[in-house]
Amino acid sequence: MADGEKLTQENGGLQSEKWPLPAFYFKVEFGTKKLSFQEVSGLGVQIETQKYRHGNSKQQGKYLIPSRPTFNAVTLKKGMFIGDDDLFPWFKKNMTGSISTKDVTITLLNEKGEAEMTWQLASAHPSKITFPDFKSESSDVAIETLELEYEDLSFIRN
Repeated sequence: MADGEKLTQENGGLQSEKWPLPAFYFKVEFGTKKLSFQEVSGLGVQIETQKYRHGNSKQQGKYLIPSRPTFNAVTLKKGMFIGDDDLFPWFKKNMTGSISTKDVTITLLNEKGEAEMTWQLASAHPSKITFPDFKSESSDVAIETLELEYEDLSFIRN
């Protein structure tokens, strides 16, 4: 595709390297189980920085030394359905003291439904679950929210 060229019928209307991927086409898997979510947010990592300056240094500022990574909690939101009890039993296991972790995979898909980018959360466990607010004057759907903490994050460009 040439610069400025739009997606057309001639090029199949497919995703181009010149256009960013849409963020609305994704899938979430807990091990081998695939669940549908309305939203995934908070995915990220930051590296703590240690500041150091020894007494004999001629440098004006402090040395910045990269340290340990800190992983952001990932928030998952999904609609609640009749007979849907996928998330709370897992949360309940962790409430009772028995540690239950799962590897969670979040995959960004292209328009063909093929994986383009994948984030893997290693040894994830639920740290918070929130159920919907109930309001008789509202027509909102029931949404439950699950926060996950995890030990490691991997990123794969498919």
